[in-house]
Amino acid sequence: MKTKIISSLAGKSQELFESNTEVVSEQTTGEQTTAMETTGGNTMEMDNQSITEVHEEILTPDEEKIKKISESSKTNAQKFYVLDGIVKTGLKMYIEMGLALEDINLNDRWKYANHPSWDAYCDRECHCSRTHANRFIISAKIATYLMKQQPEGFPAEHMKPRAESQVRHLGKLKPEYWLQAWCRAVTIANGIPTQRIVKLVVDEMVGTAGISHPKK
Repeated sequence: MKTKIISSLAGKSQELFESNTEVVSEQTTGEQTTAMETTGGNTMEMDNQSITEVHEEILTPDEEKIKKISESSKTNAQKFYVLDGIVKTGLKMYIEMGLALEDINLNDRWKYANHPSWDAYCDRECHCSRTHANRFIISAKIATYLMKQQPEGFPAEHMKPRAESQVRHLGKLKPEYWLQAWCRAVTIANGIPTQRIVKLVVDEMVGTAGISHPKK
């Protein structure tokens, strides 16, 4: 359900963007002609001003939410913690979304929404290919697996990947090597590793030991 809601909001945002673009195009056509006559063709400043004005008039629900927080009577410290909470929630959503996608796929739940196939569901509801959806699924499985591990010498917070990109490359390895690769990356980074560090570790392990996960 959350995936569907996210996709719906994404679609509405796209429609809003396209609608605003059409409005800007109509409004700036006349302005460009006037500007060229009076300033020798220097229309860039007027175009940018018109675009800014249109986008400030109409806000998406997400923009309205953040604006209300920013302009509220809360102290700056209070605003930070509210906004930071939103950031942290967003970073965790990839796990929940991946697990939801897995359940929908494994149990063929897409049939109950009259989709002819898993591919069709991914395309129509998630606006992505099945390959991209499957990547979220495997990343969520890897992240939940790591979060359950308690290797000696590694704090619990270092076993909690914060973004899908941080665990994406671990999917190239066989499951029994996920923990080894992640711990190696954590050691190099001295904390939560970046996507680049994880990729370097995975590539090194695949190249030296040939322990990549067989492609399906």
